[in-house]
Amino acid sequence: MDRPNSSSSGVVERGDSPAKLQSVLVEAAHDARRDEQHIAADRIKPKGILDQVPSGNLQKSIDAFTKQHKIDITYSNGWLTYTLDAHGRSGILFKTDASEYGLREAELKLNNMVAARQKQIEQRYAVKFAAPGDIVDYQRQTDEAVARPRIVHAVQPELYQLEGLISGLEKSGPTSFAVGTQDMKLYFLSEKVVLDKPGHASYQNDRTGVPSIYFFPSINEVRKATDSDLPATDQRKSYADKTRPDTIESIMMHQMGHHQFVKMGYQNSVEGEIFQSNIGWVRNRDWNTIKTQWLILGKATDADGTNASYFPSIEATTGATTWVRMKPDGGGIDSRGRRVPIVQAERLTSEQLRDKALLKPPTLNFNSPEDEYAESMRLHRLSEASRKELIRNSPYVYDQIKANDQKEIDDKYGKQTDGTSKYLRAANGQLVPNDDLNRLQIQSFEILSMYPDLRFKK
Repeated sequence: MDRPNSSSSGVVERGDSPAKLQSVLVEAAHDARRDEQHIAADRIKPKGILDQVPSGNLQKSIDAFTKQHKIDITYSNGWLTYTLDAHGRSGILFKTDASEYGLREAELKLNNMVAARQKQIEQRYAVKFAAPGDIVDYQRQTDEAVARPRIVHAVQPELYQLEGLISGLEKSGPTSFAVGTQDMKLYFLSEKVVLDKPGHASYQNDRTGVPSIYFFPSINEVRKATDSDLPATDQRKSYADKTRPDTIESIMMHQMGHHQFVKMGYQNSVEGEIFQSNIGWVRNRDWNTIKTQWLILGKATDADGTNASYFPSIEATTGATTWVRMKPDGGGIDSRGRRVPIVQAERLTSEQLRDKALLKPPTLNFNSPEDEYAESMRLHRLSEASRKELIRNSPYVYDQIKANDQKEIDDKYGKQTDGTSKYLRAANGQLVPNDDLNRLQIQSFEILSMYPDLRFKK
């Protein structure tokens, strides 16, 4: 039986310290250095961003390298030192001569480190990377549109992105843990496949039917690997704050929430319908539609005494959502709860509806029950701060998400002879043994998250 804290050389495991994470980077750097020893200097011609800038301006080349790879470069005594920020700390990757040649050598070293890191991730988790140049699909304007003749290819991810992925995958266990075969594929895209799809990534089946995560080119605008790499001012922001920066770790965990939703069998099933109803959604009653639609329930009541319900209308180019108040059978409802033509129906922004929803969504990303599920699971697993916010803002949703997470943990690791779980998810997201101390710590965390002003007598 697998254990959540098992370890092996060269692979990061749950519970490993930041020092172990750094040591893996150093190990990969050493591997890259050994691989280069047999390459003559005149044959080092990596294909990277440096081929696109003038060779006579070293600073311009350094700036281009830093911009693409999100790696800091410092100069001292004729040497360039390359530093990566990940997992809440900085680590030196390697050094080169302070020259154009040194930067080209760094490009090769970095490429080798990326290849080694990808291999480690594939060994540890149930994922496989698409190779650079692999054909992904034909491009199209919308999901339903006719494909264009333009082909989208996969590209190589950056090292900092891989560090964010491994943190997100580790915290998403056991959904992400390897079971002998890769059950999901990761694509970094040269261009978007579906041009009007918003965001930095999407979870979907690839053209061969394999569950996949597509990372759009805008993922390169996400500058931090993990939430612990954000400035303190950003870390203190609410997860529902639009100004809180995305991280690779957080984006990955949201997409893994979609993956778990599918693995739980919640798409087009009775169990899924029950769960989505339990977190405050209602299904449309027009069974002749091709696609099932879901409406979120509000606190207000319609004239017939039933809860208000709102349907999302998503603007294609910006991804902005307007919520239209309507009945599940399609009729429009105004702000006073009366039936009206759909053009006269009440309309709310996501910010407005979040506060008026019967069960408050944890963030502003709730265009569907599946999106709300993915966001909630992300917050449940990411950190103490995110879990505390989920408990405080959406306590009933938290209970549903926690139960689903525990079911997956039990399915993976089994139960004890008395029928209780072997492992629990601690407040920081790690899996811990189900003993008296850990149970007490989790219960205390939940109570204090819900009632932050509560004080215990000594």
